[in-house]
Amino acid sequence: MLALFCAMGAACFFLMQQRRLSISTSEQLQSLPYSNWSPIKEEDLGKSGVVHHDPAQAYPGVNLYNSRRKNEAYLMDMQGRILHTWTCDLGEEKGWQTTAVTPSGDLFFIVKQKLLGKLDRDSNLLWKTELPFHHWITLADNGNILSLAYNPVMVEHRGQKIPILDDTIIILSPDGEVQNRISLYKLFKRWIKPQSLDAILLYVTIRKNKGFDNFDIRESTVYDLFHTNTIRLIQKDIPGICQRGDFLVSMRNLDLIAIIGTRTGQVLWAWGQGKLENQHAPAVTAAGNILVFDNGNRRGFSRVLKINPDNNKILWRYQTQPREDFYSDWGGANQPLPNGNILITDSNSGRVFELTPSGHIVWDFFNPAVRGNERANIFRMRRFEKKYFDELL
Repeated sequence: MLALFCAMGAACFFLMQQRRLSISTSEQLQSLPYSNWSPIKEEDLGKSGVVHHDPAQAYPGVNLYNSRRKNEAYLMDMQGRILHTWTCDLGEEKGWQTTAVTPSGDLFFIVKQKLLGKLDRDSNLLWKTELPFHHWITLADNGNILSLAYNPVMVEHRGQKIPILDDTIIILSPDGEVQNRISLYKLFKRWIKPQSLDAILLYVTIRKNKGFDNFDIRESTVYDLFHTNTIRLIQKDIPGICQRGDFLVSMRNLDLIAIIGTRTGQVLWAWGQGKLENQHAPAVTAAGNILVFDNGNRRGFSRVLKINPDNNKILWRYQTQPREDFYSDWGGANQPLPNGNILITDSNSGRVFELTPSGHIVWDFFNPAVRGNERANIFRMRRFEKKYFDELL
């Protein structure tokens, strides 16, 4: 009992220290939800669409993006002209969180924690699968679809059963049927800080003492241990680390990126705790290094890092001076481009820019969706070679 009391005291201190958690009078521990619009910085007022393009250094192609809270996605050229639009309103106010597209123009979209759907090039709904999907869609070469979904489960901690929000990798068939589910709790429970589980135990105990016997197990509450935001397929072997077809994942609330072996079902590589803060969108470069958008929620500034997974050394970083000028407290993405440049999504500012390895901006885009002096957020943008869409354009 004394050990449990001490653990609860430590958990209470832990809760007070976490910016994303607070004890509320409505009996919930919940962070502020992701925003959909953000105030425009004074220096960015009036900027809309592509405001800078250096064709000699920028990687040519077309860009896929969508604004949060809208049921639309756009394919845009390097000058900012819209080449194709998909739209489908299923009566969901949340809009699309993220999308993925095939060369023929079939578009996959997520209505967060509601469903994953597929449209044809003319925006006809082909199917939808209703599960609490979130954050990411990856298309496999065999037509399968990979995504993430929340799954409330009970686990044991200090001799008691407590609820947590597990994240699962969901593998769908080309027709949207669930083929497999992979629990991240089973793979990554040793990376969970004991204080996080103590905090859940404390909260559950408080609720029970107040007569509540049900729990609101949702994203961005005390139960959300992982908040996974990325699931990618490794496209080529990284010698000594992993093979093509393995999974690259990012778990925001663990400050951890990792590679899961699809053949072994084991964690092959993990990095980030003590270095990253609420990161997003790790990606493998052509040289086998890993790029990651490090949000820096506790530092108050963001950066993009390139890590050598063989020795875990940081090879390259991008951050601004002053550092606080580049800061997205949620979202954010980085895409390594074939010419060595990096496409960076600053989600909170609704801005996307292309950067050379020397840190020179060669393409700069501001979401033209503006209301007053607020700009719509962009979760992430992706660049494709134009020939990828020979069947569509």
